[in-house]
Amino acid sequence: MAFENNEFIISLSDPYDNETPPILVPIDISLTASKNAQRYFVDKKSAAEKVKKTVASSEKAIKNAQEKAKSTLEQVRVVVEVKKSRKAMWFEKFRWFVSSEGYVVVAGRDAQQNELLVKKYLRNGDIYVHADVRGASSVIIRNKTVGGADIPPKTLTEAAQMAVCYSNAWEAGVTAAAWWVRHEQVSRTAPTGEYLPSGSFMIRGKKNFMPPSQMVMGLGILFKMDDETTERHLEIEKAKKAENQLDTASPEAENPVATRESAEAAEEEFPDIQVNIGRTCVKDDEFTLIEVGPKLTLAQQKQQKLPVNPKEHTKKYLEERMKEELEANAGPSARTQKRRQRKEKLAKMKYKDQTDDDLELHKSLLKPQGQVDKTENVEAEKRQEKEKEKEKTENREECVKPPPKKAEHEEEEEEDDKEASAEEAGLLSSLTAQPLDLDTLLFAVPVVAPYSALAGYKYRVKITPGIGKRGKATKSAIELFTRQKTDRQAALIKSLLSDDSASRNLPTKVRISAPQLHAK
Repeated sequence: MAFENNEFIISLSDPYDNETPPILVPIDISLTASKNAQRYFVDKKSAAEKVKKTVASSEKAIKNAQEKAKSTLEQVRVVVEVKKSRKAMWFEKFRWFVSSEGYVVVAGRDAQQNELLVKKYLRNGDIYVHADVRGASSVIIRNKTVGGADIPPKTLTEAAQMAVCYSNAWEAGVTAAAWWVRHEQVSRTAPTGEYLPSGSFMIRGKKNFMPPSQMVMGLGILFKMDDETTERHLEIEKAKKAENQLDTASPEAENPVATRESAEAAEEEFPDIQVNIGRTCVKDDEFTLIEVGPKLTLAQQKQQKLPVNPKEHTKKYLEERMKEELEANAGPSARTQKRRQRKEKLAKMKYKDQTDDDLELHKSLLKPQGQVDKTENVEAEKRQEKEKEKEKTENREECVKPPPKKAEHEEEEEEDDKEASAEEAGLLSSLTAQPLDLDTLLFAVPVVAPYSALAGYKYRVKITPGIGKRGKATKSAIELFTRQKTDRQAALIKSLLSDDSASRNLPTKVRISAPQLHAK
């Protein structure tokens, strides 16, 4: 009995099981027998439901854990497979992208890579691009063939945008211009013989300035295809080109006069939409020194020892000094000519009252002993001229020698460049930005490029200056890509998270934007 709880306890045993001990059941004396029984049935039902829910949640957790383990194992298998099959391309150690017109554009990460780019990879026909900002990266546009056709304007614009975005202008949030020169205008030697640090170059001749570029980059994904898939894509591209050629063969093409007149009328009607590729502002005989590294702060300038004459270490002073030395090498300076004219004028004033005979007598008396007479010098010069003319006539009678052949090492370098160009073209043809469901894909390649160059990419996001970190931005972009994918493409894209290949080419402090970026 337990009257303090208003209940009593009954000991109940199972009449069919003598081995089971009896069970103590408390009975509430304020309730009827049916109410007491109902209370226990409700408790039993709720307990059974809890057990059922617990079992179901446990089974679901086990199933999720199994699926996650299976996905992890599959991802590890894909990563191992990619690492075995993937061979790093030569331009992946630099900042790079493929332009809209199929040109490889490469930029250095630091001064050492800038030096390597110019020394090893700048070839005949390539273009050197640099932002008009101190410490910016050196950018090279690789021509499709050695000494090939001129680089199209759209590729120049995209390379200029890349050069500006990889400069201090990105963090400052200001627009800047860029310029380009041809490969023969870039040199590692200064005309004055001064030392150029690693990553610094001397530009000879005119610089072609481009309009200011927008601070907009993008992150896209390329896929490496196997040989069979590559051939299928090449056939599709050939068919598309043939269709485009048929479409462009319009009646206007048959009448070039009408086409030219319509173009002139369009220029007169809409003069403000004409594209201006660039402008030149440096003369052919001037030199420009490209310096590397950021500007020093006031504290850093105080720590360094100041030179005796600070003007001798400025860029303006060096350029003026180059001009003076070039003028000195070209001929006598104006100061020397003025000194000579002054001496002749003084001599005329001194001997103006003397006759010609007196002057000759005076010169003969002043002539030092052993000096050869002027007439003798003239005769000796005449004899030398006759001998030279005789030698020239003898040389004309001899057979003309053929022009010297190119050195063997130069021919080998040209052959190597041609082979490298062919290999590079084959490599680019095996990469696709628009994979199909039937394609056999080997691995994914992240690309950071101007956003206009990613117009034909299936997976892309826009990148602008912001406050976000590169790693977090890359992870968000990859999560977005895996939501709009097939299973194989998703596995290859997720494999990019195993290293920093997708984030190391991003500028610092970024902000990414894309449709449905934060959707679940």
